[in-house]
Amino acid sequence: MRDNDAPLDSAQNQTPFNPTVTYDKNLSAKDLAADQSKVGGAVGVINANWSKLSDQEKATVGDIKSIDVSGSAQRSYVQESTGKLTFTQDYVSKSSKGWLASAIAHDGEQLRQTELTKLHCSSEISCCWLLTGPPPILNY
Repeated sequence: MRDNDAPLDSAQNQTPFNPTVTYDKNLSAKDLAADQSKVGGAVGVINANWSKLSDQEKATVGDIKSIDVSGSAQRSYVQESTGKLTFTQDYVSKSSKGWLASAIAHDGEQLRQTELTKLHCSSEISCCWLLTGPPPILNY
């Protein structure tokens, strides 16, 4: 049995956030450099505060396995099956490093909530009802 006051010696607790980051090959050199600075800075913000995060927060952020900056995506989104977060180039260009760090954490939380919902739902319909309530016509 582990002493509750003993530090955890897990890889997750010791390893900072290190997603694979890719950039649209069609970005201009100027946009690429700016996006690399912002996304790299956002990862840096997370890692600078890594020791302050709880184990759950580290696991949540760690659910984001890769980040792709796309010049052609219509919107930013996270892919549940892979943990790949896609940012539109426009979103990155208009965001600060801190905002992007927050967006990474937010989307990690979305993945975590999706996984928790799957554990408690037997069908897609019941999951929708669990999250939003039944459709008004059935709410009697």
